[in-house]
Amino acid sequence: MGLKKKIAGKRGKALRGKHAGRPAAAAPKPEKVASVSGKGPHFVGLDLGTVRSSIVTSWDARAYEESVVGWPKDVISAKTLGVGVMIGQEALNNRLALEIVYPLDHGVIREGAPRCEEAANILVKHLIDSTNPPEGDIYCVVGAPAQGVKPYKKLLMRMLRQYFANVLVIPEPFSVAYGLDMLQNCLVVDIGGGTSDICRLSGSIPKVEDLRSISMAGNYVDDQLLRLLSDKFPETLFTRAIVKRIKEEYAEITDREQSVIVELAVNGKHLAHEVGPELQRATSIILSDIMNGIRDEIATFDPDFQEKVRNNIILAGGMSQIPGLGEYIQNSLSDMGPSRVSVVEDPIFLGTEGALKFGMDIPPEYWEEMERMLH
Repeated sequence: MGLKKKIAGKRGKALRGKHAGRPAAAAPKPEKVASVSGKGPHFVGLDLGTVRSSIVTSWDARAYEESVVGWPKDVISAKTLGVGVMIGQEALNNRLALEIVYPLDHGVIREGAPRCEEAANILVKHLIDSTNPPEGDIYCVVGAPAQGVKPYKKLLMRMLRQYFANVLVIPEPFSVAYGLDMLQNCLVVDIGGGTSDICRLSGSIPKVEDLRSISMAGNYVDDQLLRLLSDKFPETLFTRAIVKRIKEEYAEITDREQSVIVELAVNGKHLAHEVGPELQRATSIILSDIMNGIRDEIATFDPDFQEKVRNNIILAGGMSQIPGLGEYIQNSLSDMGPSRVSVVEDPIFLGTEGALKFGMDIPPEYWEEMERMLH
């Protein structure tokens, strides 16, 4: 279903350091690379996200996939599709004929939910296989929500140890900071699909008080937009896929009234729908909790370093690419003093690259000690 837009005014621009710039385009999905030889150890950075998962390896392979798995609904769909399982975008493209499972919710595997652990295993194996892994031991560093609970970390490590010789779990915003080599006096705000994670860095591995997770992020915006548009246009059939496309195409954080007109099917006919006010309201609904978290992390930091942290805020995650969000955060902190917000260029792979870099920086003989520190 196509979307056509007529929008009043010029779109906002997300910050890139001190300068405004257009949001970076999503990185293209890479092809496989040839396997490398050697006994290792080799290293992998992994991010299992609510919406999208990615992998980056020490043998120069990387891949990403939508975090969804689907099985044929019945014998007819199995015959039609010709496969026993579909993964990622392929599953979404054939979702009407599939039993669709999203294995992660709020950034963690949905333990106990039907087929979720099975789906997570399939997704992980698919990502690994897509990189054509070499022989020998492979060590993995995987990102988790900032305040990931210990039972989930144990579940994640148990699953990943089927494929890797060693596994470390680190906070996702910390992996972003590590990828940027910005580990001192900065604040990472990672707004993904399931959670908004905040992490302040003071030059060492972050402690519990340096981390917080907010269970409102991109998927929550989708839910609110679906509700608002369904109430406004009761004769129009809205799906999560449709509202997600509207959000990704047209969302903007701005003080001015936003007009977005899209054409959607109503009883088989394409009619114009004004969705701007609802989109603006749904996109803004998560901002209050995020700003409270940011302000609290700054206010409870050592007073001598608060100014440095305020001027070193990194905005990451898929939602970071919404135009105007960086400026909004920066302006909202004006009562605390001058601030600077930078938006990452690559929300798909930056955290995964940071996880890989972290793993490669730790000598293999110190992994056991690091595991005790982190877990």
